Amino acid sequence: MELLTFQVHKNTTHPVSPIAVYHSKVLNAVHEARQAAENSYDVARIDEKVNSKMHLELLYLRLYKSKCITATAKIASLLPLLMGNGRREHR
Repeated sequence: MELLTFQVHKNTTHPVSPIAVYHSKVLNAVHEARQAAENSYDVARIDEKVNSKMHLELLYLRLYKSKCITATAKIASLLPLLMGNGRREHR
């Protein structure tokens, strides 16, 4: 990045020149604009990372859900065998 530099000449009759104040305000505005641009770039990078992490977590949740459904179906198919089809043998 290039730095903007201004030479401010001191005026001996007026301790603070209006031009010096103006230049100072311009430099501050440029500095703040650069900081805002850098921060917005960082926010965009962080937002991208969060979105990719959320997408990965959603994939894991979908996989877990399908495994739970499969396990539930297996258990449901075994219940009649475990319960003895609801019949009890009397002796």
